[in-house]
Amino acid sequence: MDKLSGLGQLTQKFVNSNSTTDKTKESFKEKLTSAVNGINADQFKSDESITKVTKGEMGIHEGMLDITQADISMRLLLQVRGKVMEAYKEIMRMPV
Repeated sequence: MDKLSGLGQLTQKFVNSNSTTDKTKESFKEKLTSAVNGINADQFKSDESITKVTKGEMGIHEGMLDITQADISMRLLLQVRGKVMEAYKEIMRMPV
């Protein structure tokens, strides 16, 4: 259950606007970049987990949790990308 509590941290990658140390706000580009970097780290972690499971260094349930976390974070990123693309297309259709 501890691994599943990381889902809340994953969503915070997209919505946390107070993550900077000074009073300036992060731009959307910076938020998106940090979220993609975090998801990329999750993917690398799941790859390492697969290797550890095949070598017998990690239990299969722990490996599956890492893989599932990476899968969910990738699906969330794809959903956000789809929404951003829909919004961009809608803005491009607006008359000036």
